[in-house]
Amino acid sequence: MALTSKGLRPADFAATSERAVAACSDLGLQEQASLLANDGLLGVIAHEDVGGLDLPLAFATPVVAAANAGLLRFPLLETILLGDLLRQSLPRMAEAIVRGEVLATIAWQGSVVAEREGNSVVLNGCVARAPCAAEVDYALVRVGAEAAALIPTDAKGVVAEESAGLDLTLPEHGIRLVNAAIPDDVAEVAAFLNLSPAAALALLMEIDAE
Repeated sequence: MALTSKGLRPADFAATSERAVAACSDLGLQEQASLLANDGLLGVIAHEDVGGLDLPLAFATPVVAAANAGLLRFPLLETILLGDLLRQSLPRMAEAIVRGEVLATIAWQGSVVAEREGNSVVLNGCVARAPCAAEVDYALVRVGAEAAALIPTDAKGVVAEESAGLDLTLPEHGIRLVNAAIPDDVAEVAAFLNLSPAAALALLMEIDAE
């Protein structure tokens, strides 16, 4: 696209990212999302069809690095990935995430089981390592070995547990699902990112030689 043809480099996002992270220090999660979206950071790798910049993964590297260095209390890595991951299956949701209108996260550990009941998929099980799960609108959870479902965190049968771990800046939560009925059109939305947060960050840091 035009941005890359003009020689824009991943490092060019560093200053913008650092300023945006600093400006988020006293803001709530929703306010942070709006600010980061206005700076184009939530959609840095998302397709233009959902309002993103459609840049290679490497361009997310300085964005995530600035968030880590600035102790940003926002699931930025997860938001950036979801804005791109959901484009084909849930384009309106992907656009809302990129625009900062919907807050979402990823549960990186564990999986749930699914049974179909009418027009819904009923999920049971426990997942963990979901940053800010107690404050976001949706969470992507693994279903079985490869599929995934985007679950509303306020749905009946969905419980975000108290945060665990030593990271107080970006609290990670477990999510317990007990007969949680999810509409069929948001279940099994995509192949699950078979990554840990560290592996996902490593993937972002694989900058092309160009």
